[in-house]
Amino acid sequence: MKPIGPYVAARDVQPLADESGGGVRTVRATDRLTGMPALLHLLPHPVTLPDLPGTAPLLPFTDAGLDGTQAYLVTELPLAAQPARDPEPAARGALAALAALHARGQAHGGVSAAQLWAVDGEVLLAGAGLPWQDEPTPAGDLRDLARTLDALGGVPTPLRTLARQADRVSALDALRALNGEQPLPDLPPEIAGVRAPDPAPARPQAAPVAAAPSEAEVIVIRAAPEVTPEPPAAPAAPAPDPGKETPQERRRRENEERRAQAILDAQAGAKRKAERLRAQAEAQRAEAATTEIHPLRIGFGAGETDTPVTVIGGDDDLPDWTPELAHSDAVDGDAPAPRLTMRDVPRVPEHMRREPLPPEPGPEGERPLEAGKLPGRHRQGDPIRIGWDEDGTWRVVREVPAPPPGPALPRWVWPLLALLVLTVGVLWAARAFGTPAQAGAACCDVAFTVRGAQSAKAFVLRAPAGRGHYAGQALGQVPGTLHLNGEGAYTLKFTAAGRAPVTVELSAPLGRPVPVVLAR
Repeated sequence: MKPIGPYVAARDVQPLADESGGGVRTVRATDRLTGMPALLHLLPHPVTLPDLPGTAPLLPFTDAGLDGTQAYLVTELPLAAQPARDPEPAARGALAALAALHARGQAHGGVSAAQLWAVDGEVLLAGAGLPWQDEPTPAGDLRDLARTLDALGGVPTPLRTLARQADRVSALDALRALNGEQPLPDLPPEIAGVRAPDPAPARPQAAPVAAAPSEAEVIVIRAAPEVTPEPPAAPAAPAPDPGKETPQERRRRENEERRAQAILDAQAGAKRKAERLRAQAEAQRAEAATTEIHPLRIGFGAGETDTPVTVIGGDDDLPDWTPELAHSDAVDGDAPAPRLTMRDVPRVPEHMRREPLPPEPGPEGERPLEAGKLPGRHRQGDPIRIGWDEDGTWRVVREVPAPPPGPALPRWVWPLLALLVLTVGVLWAARAFGTPAQAGAACCDVAFTVRGAQSAKAFVLRAPAGRGHYAGQALGQVPGTLHLNGEGAYTLKFTAAGRAPVTVELSAPLGRPVPVVLAR
């Protein structure tokens, strides 16, 4: 897999053993942008796109390029394209393409199995117009086609003599012969290699009389010299002319000439560069020899206190300095030793300094901070100093003062608040999760009266869901008031000794007494 321009070359489409493509190679490749299959024709030198017939069964060129020094032409293949395998369709498609080319005075020059591609039952010819040979001819195309068909499986019967008659017939004649319209002309005896028999001997007593032909005799119209019959062979390649170089030799010679010329150009370029660098170095040396160095002194001259002098380019690039002599350090009889005098140098010149800011008042009980000084630690409400100002003081950014703290609550308030919150929570839980009976304790008291007995017992048969009553629950004795846990429809049963049970249905609450009549 080798990238060539925007294509990836997969493999060479190998020609037959006896085919020669000159300096052109055909490579099966894939377009990296579209994924379409293609044929790359690698050329020995760049060429222009050939002008091909538009209606012939030819595969046109779709792209051309140069990858480094490698020139190539591209033939895009249909997705269904396959190498041709059947000799007869291959012969029909190739002859139709060659007939169109030869009619325009063009020749292919490189007909081979690598250029024949079957697409939907039709064979198309690729590679037309490339520099396969120096001087391609139509007869050479027909011979190459005959060899290709023979390698694919055999030349079709109507084209058996195509290779030996390539100089006498055209591609159109061969196509008509393949289609059964007009057979190829017969080969002459000197081409076909037919052996002619000896003539019959003449009788001496009688005049020569033509004998009747028999089954074993052959009538010879023109005598031919006796030759040894040999099997027909392909025409031998013409011997190379000693005075004319072959294409391979010509390309080799041109490559050697280009290489030699490139070497000479490189040597000449290196020589010119060396001369240019030498001339530049000489010019720099000459300029340095003629340039005067004027010393420029920096500092204070001897005996001068206000006149600065600068020295640049001299032997000593330091200002002259005469140290003061320390008489106290001198030993008796010796010269006083020099002494280095130190003095403070302001960071900002005097004319650029501003008056310092007034000292800022500090917290109560503390002395104010001096200008240019930092406090030991930052406290809430203190200003923030973020850098040196032009006058050597710290630049101050004031903060928003924090609100004063409010009065503290007494300690006994916190337990009281906790108890209040707990009480509210218990009441809320009792109200939310208490039993319906507790929730409806104020409802509902119902009064009952009894007839037919002095008293009776009351039991629950049915009660509303969630009221805390259940079937068979004893509510008490009547006459009197019975308590029901909530509103709704109730069914109660009343019993008394010697009396039949009585069932009463009611809806609570009721604003009147409920009579209970007991019968025997």
